[in-house]
Amino acid sequence: KYGIVGKITIMFAGSITPRKGVDYLVRAAEIILRNGYEDVLFLLVGSFKYNEKFANKIVRYVRSRGLEENVKFTGFVPYEDLKVLYQACDVFVLPSFGEGDPIALKEALASGKPLIGSNVGGIPTQIRDDWNGFLVEPANEKQLAEKIRYLIENEEERARMGRNSRKLAEEEFDWKKIAERYLKVYEEVAE
Repeated sequence: KYGIVGKITIMFAGSITPRKGVDYLVRAAEIILRNGYEDVLFLLVGSFKYNEKFANKIVRYVRSRGLEENVKFTGFVPYEDLKVLYQACDVFVLPSFGEGDPIALKEALASGKPLIGSNVGGIPTQIRDDWNGFLVEPANEKQLAEKIRYLIENEEERARMGRNSRKLAEEEFDWKKIAERYLKVYEEVAE
């Protein structure tokens, strides 16, 4: 349905807006694809409705550069499909300029994926550089391309970082453990 069979899939999930850094991800994809990585798919999952002008500009850029075979936009997808896409992708990327506590990263963590994200906002709380992924500077498509390329070329590292992501999800973001931490805080305040 989404064309990911037989390709290393680099996935982004979020609104297709300037704040999410999608244009830099597309430029990083172009760098990688121009260097002979034809078996890679960049899957951009998310709605165009928040900034249709920007989203359409990015789609036109992809077409003008001949990248549409390897850079695909899904538009909005139902949550059931989204869960499958998290499981099917090889690397999850969030190149935002600003984030609070991004749910998309938690979903990718829970799916056991290596992560690449901008070193902004709440992203560094979910990506431990070189442990479960990489932190990059925002708006730096060359650095982003370098980290994506590294994970494309190193399957063992993808697997190691993916295991670490799953471990972090279980240790830090499991709802039972979060509830226990809240309960402890309430008990301390009540004393």
